[in-house]
Amino acid sequence: MFDSIPKLKIEEWSNDAVSTYLVDGEFIRGLKEGETLLDPDFNEGGHDLAPALSNLNLPKGTVIVETDSRISEMQCWFCHELNERNLMAGGMSYDAAHENSNQMVEAGVRAHPETACQVIADLLNNVVETQATKVEVTKMPNEMIRKVFRATIKQVDETNYRVYAQFNTDSRDRDNECCAATSWKKRIGSYIAHPVLVSSHDYTTLLKQIGKVELNQSTIDKSLDGWVSYKVGKGNPEADWAWELAKDGCAAFSVGFKPYESEDGDGVEKARRTFTDNELLEISQVIVPSNREALQAHRSLSAVEEILVKDVLAGMVTKPEVTDNYIRIPADKGDHKGHNIKTIDISTAKGIKGLYCVTDKKVITFMFSTDSKFGWDKAKCEKWVEEHKDGKAYSQGEVKDELDYITAMVKDVGVNADNKALIQKLWRDTGCDKPEPIAPSAKATAKDGKQELVARILGKK
Repeated sequence: MFDSIPKLKIEEWSNDAVSTYLVDGEFIRGLKEGETLLDPDFNEGGHDLAPALSNLNLPKGTVIVETDSRISEMQCWFCHELNERNLMAGGMSYDAAHENSNQMVEAGVRAHPETACQVIADLLNNVVETQATKVEVTKMPNEMIRKVFRATIKQVDETNYRVYAQFNTDSRDRDNECCAATSWKKRIGSYIAHPVLVSSHDYTTLLKQIGKVELNQSTIDKSLDGWVSYKVGKGNPEADWAWELAKDGCAAFSVGFKPYESEDGDGVEKARRTFTDNELLEISQVIVPSNREALQAHRSLSAVEEILVKDVLAGMVTKPEVTDNYIRIPADKGDHKGHNIKTIDISTAKGIKGLYCVTDKKVITFMFSTDSKFGWDKAKCEKWVEEHKDGKAYSQGEVKDELDYITAMVKDVGVNADNKALIQKLWRDTGCDKPEPIAPSAKATAKDGKQELVARILGKK
């Protein structure tokens, strides 16, 4: 995979342990395996120890940075990636190394760009050799570990105040660790005997018991999931608020367990540690998510919306119609059988939702609330849809309003490193800041032109 990527090696910033390259970021974002994009979110750079780039099969000691029109930014990215790789090779987790590198770049190199080349030289002189880890089963100490995951809410039962949630997959978490799908079944009995849902690991008062969990034992060897029931309307405001978060798909859960056995990996092709035999002790609803793969897959559907999705997939919603809950206006008459359909809130203030086809990336049916406070009738709905035709849920005016609102927020609270990356991705995706492509220049640019680019990055021009 790495061999197919257009790249330019920076010889002056390479040695026996590390090789640095400029790469074509657009090419990487378009790489596919079958119909699946391998790394559509690739941004700025990476290295062989970064978990997110494992699909690229980077050779050991490889550091890559995408080409950009801003020389100083590419220098900052090389500083970041080299520092991050050194820290991870020494045993630090990806997230800790990433944050350390963010701080180093922001406080040092970006504030004093004239130091970039010297910082890179120092990092190259202090490259940490990655220690190969032998995979072996390790007996774990008898201490409880807590892992935090944002749940995938698969179903909502508003009548009984419960959600069906997936608490954990076997993907890696922020510590480059994972719990094997088969790790829970052997010792699940102790939790099933006392399936209490607690708020934020707090056992100080009875009000912290906000519900209970009924695990699905038939899937326990594949994933940790089940029904979470909340004590709503019983005089406990914490339980009421936890339910509101869960039904809106904003729940995060901490899984507390005793590990009995684990396997160590190299941290690249395999997780740094995989827990293979666990005893589940508690499930607690908390705030901070950490598992990257267990993000909410889609907004949960109410019983009414579930029926509508089935109608759409069966081809039944082909003309405007009024039901008890919604005025339904189809926007697309294509065949969406077998497609991934989800609901989206288009305007909560106006009572508008939409059925969005993820497969085709378009709204296929608009749903207007029949609640009298919104004032919708069939004619008004059809007019609104005509103004937003071609399945577009939003207008350019609404985009401008949202950008104005975001601008005001940024002025008030600033932007952290993660949000900067999102802004850069949006900037690039909208075609506002296309990186300098390497693929054409590798064929069309003379050798002297390549050397000039390298010289600029090295600070020689």
